[in-house]
Amino acid sequence: MFLNSGRTYPKAMATFRVKQQSVRTTKIAVFPVVRIQFLKKLVSPVAIILAVMLGLNLLMGSMISSTSAKRAAVASVRHDLVDKNIALRAERIGLMSDKAIYTMAGKRLSLVQPEGRRYTFSR
Repeated sequence: MFLNSGRTYPKAMATFRVKQQSVRTTKIAVFPVVRIQFLKKLVSPVAIILAVMLGLNLLMGSMISSTSAKRAAVASVRHDLVDKNIALRAERIGLMSDKAIYTMAGKRLSLVQPEGRRYTFSR
């Protein structure tokens, strides 16, 4: 019944596992090479795009800061002009009063108003 029971037989799976491992190692070795080549082709355009975007970001930032500085300068000039306008309006109101008109006419035209409503020209 038990003939050659002490004899060892090689397992069929052992050779099969070795073949699977050798096939897998070759596929793994090929896959990263293809992936690295793909990444090398992808890095160049991405680097160019990033450089352009960085340049645009710097340009826009400087434009925004210069615009805000110009806006602050315009606001300062406008504030000064509004103050000057208020002062000129107050001066105009003072000059347009009756007393100021009589005084200015007396100084420039040498007119004197006598007791009655007669004006005389004095030389």
